Order: sequence, then structure tokens, then C-alpha cells
Amino acid sequence: MCLVVDEPDLSQSTSLDRVDQLLLRWAERSRTDATLRLRTGRGPAHGATLWGLSAHVYAQAARIRPLIEQGEGIELAPVVRAMLECSLRAQRLAQRGPKALPSFLHEGARQRLNLGTSMMQATWVGMSADIIERLQEDMPSKGELDEQARRFEQMLRDFEAGTVLYTLYRFLSGLSHPGTSLIDAYIDSAERTGTLSLRHRATLDGAEMTWTWLIVLAQVWSWSALDSISSDSPDRHYLRRVARETGSTAMLELTAEAKRRTFLDAYEAGRRARR
Repeated sequence: MCLVVDEPDLSQSTSLDRVDQLLLRWAERSRTDATLRLRTGRGPAHGATLWGLSAHVYAQAARIRPLIEQGEGIELAPVVRAMLECSLRAQRLAQRGPKALPSFLHEGARQRLNLGTSMMQATWVGMSADIIERLQEDMPSKGELDEQARRFEQMLRDFEAGTVLYTLYRFLSGLSHPGTSLIDAYIDSAERTGTLSLRHRATLDGAEMTWTWLIVLAQVWSWSALDSISSDSPDRHYLRRVARETGSTAMLELTAEAKRRTFLDAYEAGRRARR
């Protein structure tokens, strides 16, 4: 994530305007063009995965947009956190070469199998040994990037701005999980008297401006990832402009090491295909 505007306007009102513009353009594109035209070398699984991640980001943005206007705050943090995670996973799947998608799919299958096993142990109605067996049969083979797919912080190390991105993710996690950061938001302490006042609504201290900006970036990053594997895109320049105005880039920069490994993975995959 590199800053490309000297002083980008990240105010809440401007960010919400950008959210609205992106939602309108996404809705218009969905109405007029529901077909994914993929670039050569990108298969249906790749397209479907990035479509699902992007569509989920825009569905979430549409749901919480009116709530931000109504003054809702910390309660929205888990949704913004999910949007950010979806967009960052989409960016990695679009850029990290042929091994990224199999690792993502393997992790999804692993989690599905683990859920099925837990349901069996809980004697969940409808879960059976036959279903568990099918889930086991559907497990893809393990790949080199499986560990990265499981560990979000490790995955983000592929990006130049990985430390910043993970800090933003942890900020939202702190407001989402039942921990001290969440509790502190509902308590006001007076240093002079040592008394505590209880709040019915959490104090934000301007944090809402941070996540309205992050909503815009999640929208841009998820759609740009999908756009990058599409051919003949009418939205590429628009997404780049919005990213630039928001102080970022439409596609996050990989580290030199991640670029090297991506090149080698693609080269090896091409060799196997030619045999």
C-alpha cells in the first residue's frame, strides 16, 4: 500500500460518498454484465472465488452503510473486519501465482471437515459418517502455501505493507472480540476521583473515520482483484482513480521475495503444462 496523494481526503463524509459511488457502480455493473470474462490462464474456480469474495464485500457494505449514517459505531467493527479480510485474501489470490488458489481451497475444505467432525461429536441432527467420508474424499492435496492460507498474519507478509495491513486488522479485531478493548469502550473513568461511569453506547473517539476509509479500501481492493483477472474491463481506470484519491493503490504491492516466488511458481506450472 503506497501513498500516492499528498493529502488525501479521508474524512468520514468524503469516504461515505466514495462508498456510495462504488456501490452504485457495482450494482450497475451487476445489472448490465453478469458474465465473467476471464483472462487466459484463469479458470472458472479462480473467477468464482474472487467473485464470491468481492460480492460479499459489496453486500456487507450495502447493509452497514445506512447504519453508519444513523450513528452506529463499534457494533459494526466485526463486519468491517470481515470486509477487510475478504479484500486482502482476494488481492493475494489475484497476485500470488498458481499455488495461492489451491491453498485457499484446501483451507476451506479443511475447515469444512473440522466442522463436520465437531457436528458428529455433538450428535448434530443430519450429520452422518457418510457425510464425513465424502468431506474427507473431497479434501484437495496439500500444497506449499497451505500454512500461509491458515495464518492471516503470515499471508500478509507477502505484501510490502503487510505490517500496516495486519495492524489495521488487529485494530478491528480488538473492537470485535470480547476483550478489554471492547469493554473499555463502554466505560468512562475519571482519573481525579477514580470513579467509573457506565455507557450504554460505546465511545469511538473518531475511530469511525478509520473504518469508513477502510470500507472504501475493501471495496476497491476486492473489486480490483477480480478486475485484474478479467479481460476488457471498463472499471480499471475508475478503481485506480478512487484508490489514488483514497491515498492507496488499486493493487497492493508484493514484496520482492513474493514476486520472485510467484514468478518461479508460474514458470514451473508452465513447464508442467507443456510436458
